[in-house]
Amino acid sequence: MGVASAAVLALVHRVEVDCEAAWREMRNTGWGKMESVGDQSSYVAELLRHIDSQAAEILALVGKQQYARAFCDNLVEHLANTYVANIVQCRPISEVGAEQVNFLSSTLTNYN
Repeated sequence: MGVASAAVLALVHRVEVDCEAAWREMRNTGWGKMESVGDQSSYVAELLRHIDSQAAEILALVGKQQYARAFCDNLVEHLANTYVANIVQCRPISEVGAEQVNFLSSTLTNYN
């Protein structure tokens, strides 16, 4: 069971590493200087694309449903924690920037 857990976490880490460029773009956005809320930021599309491609590739190779579920659960947990950690690093965030971040949150929450 320990080997399976370690393998699942290694696969989650693979997705996290692939998403790092999108997180970096989020951190480098001038959240404190935003003047208007726009459509989906470019890094959101990139982030979702990386998650989609990596998860599809990994899930196609996972033989047991319990491991697929463990992978998905761990991936969601790690991405949520990474998202919160990146928001903290984005400070200061203006009111308009907070609205844009909220837009990102709702996009990720509603993502299938």
